[in-house]
Amino acid sequence: MNKDKIVGMHQPNFFPWLGYFNKIFKSDIFVILDDVQFPKKGGSWSNRVKIIISGKSNWLTAPIVRNYSGVKNINEMEFNNSAKWKEKISKTIEVNYKKAPFYFEVEEFIMNLILNSENNISKYNLKLIFHICKVLDIDFKKIILSSNISHKGASNELLVSIIKELKANIYLSGDGANEYLDKIIFQQSNISVKYLNYKQMNYDQYNSNKFISGLSIIDVLMNLGFEKSKKLLIQEASI
Repeated sequence: MNKDKIVGMHQPNFFPWLGYFNKIFKSDIFVILDDVQFPKKGGSWSNRVKIIISGKSNWLTAPIVRNYSGVKNINEMEFNNSAKWKEKISKTIEVNYKKAPFYFEVEEFIMNLILNSENNISKYNLKLIFHICKVLDIDFKKIILSSNISHKGASNELLVSIIKELKANIYLSGDGANEYLDKIIFQQSNISVKYLNYKQMNYDQYNSNKFISGLSIIDVLMNLGFEKSKKLLIQEASI
């Protein structure tokens, strides 16, 4: 009997929340969707995430180059470094987290990721995702790029195409995917859909009176440090 093979997928997010890494942890193969279209307007998790700023949940945004015509995929997009956003974001984190319990333990690690010289959005985010996986003891070798896999179609057809190419039989879906997930398409290809059912556990956030969920992994590391963050990930993965 063939062993089940679970595939999770996501776009290359910018300093993602712990739930993103929980999904990688629970996948046998995790596909970074780097060759899907970047939204022409509005924000994207590929260049922004939320942290606690002045005691409230606020966006931490890296500006991108928008002066292009037509459409571009994520792996074709560039950050707008003329805005000196890396220095500004570093300062924002310092101001808002310097009194966090583990700031000085994780400061160098986080700042080095922010200030890394890569300018391509996909490559930049992939680099930080790899490094964060390392400190959380997640096997980053299970991560592959969709641009390195033969696939076709869009939306549900794209996901099914990638899963079939990887010879897997289970798709690990995020909990909010019901709106666009067509289970019939997966069933027709003998692919089961498994939902992540991720529930973020509360932890003490020194700069907030009540727990704020869904924040960047930066918030977790600043408040818990490396070892406790690993334990939290494992606890959540077992739920």
